Amino acid sequence: MGWISTRGLFMAGGSVALAGLLTAAPAGAAPASAAAVPAVARQAGYVATGSTFRYVQAVIMVPGLPCTAGADMPRLYVTLAGPGEDARAGVLCEGSGPWRGFVQVSDSAWRAPVFAAFALPGVRPGQGVFASVYAGTRGSAQCSLTLPDGATVGRAVQLPGRVFTQAGALADWAGAGGLPAAPVPAQQVRVTRFLSGAITTETGQRGVFTGPWTKKGKLSRLPWALRRYEVAAAGRGGHPATAAPSYLWSDGTQSVFGSRGNAFGIWLHS
Repeated sequence: MGWISTRGLFMAGGSVALAGLLTAAPAGAAPASAAAVPAVARQAGYVATGSTFRYVQAVIMVPGLPCTAGADMPRLYVTLAGPGEDARAGVLCEGSGPWRGFVQVSDSAWRAPVFAAFALPGVRPGQGVFASVYAGTRGSAQCSLTLPDGATVGRAVQLPGRVFTQAGALADWAGAGGLPAAPVPAQQVRVTRFLSGAITTETGQRGVFTGPWTKKGKLSRLPWALRRYEVAAAGRGGHPATAAPSYLWSDGTQSVFGSRGNAFGIWLHS
């Protein structure tokens, strides 16, 4: 395994270029919905299933909610996952201080996952961090984060025999003490937004969470399916709270490609 560290990948207007890796969808993608399914490990977001995948991306907006000890903030990440294997890249808030970036690769045969956390110098709440996971042709999982100034950090980890059957973007409360009690009043509180979400299958078919794009720019519902995850649980102090993704819409974060990806928000509400 090794470090990835390059610069100059974050283009003007918040667009990103990673040669040979980026996927995107044509403009005009319609909002889509998916049936809610029971959350696994207290996650909220969207996951594409029903195919094998080699790439996933999203721009994760750094939350404005305070990052303090006991705040019970989720990890926000994109992921490729399969039987016994998982690769993630995103941001986290653990303890006190600013939000940090992280990458993690796990295998059920390992004693512990490969994990690394990074400072996000100069990144303020409301700014976007481009996160991606790419399954290399030689059995590697390449997890990377690109900051607004163009700096990119990450890690490439060998996963021989890996098969990724899920590609998603999630807010994960698995390591938190509970959903925060603070925003329980009737008003909803948005935790973050995932922008420019896109994926590529193992065979090279590009698309967004709602499906692949044909050569004519039309959305096909095959070959993958979309699953929507939400969390319904007691918040701190026993207050009821729910974390759920909004509907999907098309955003123009990657305007340099003349195309759009999927976007959605993560909301906390009572």
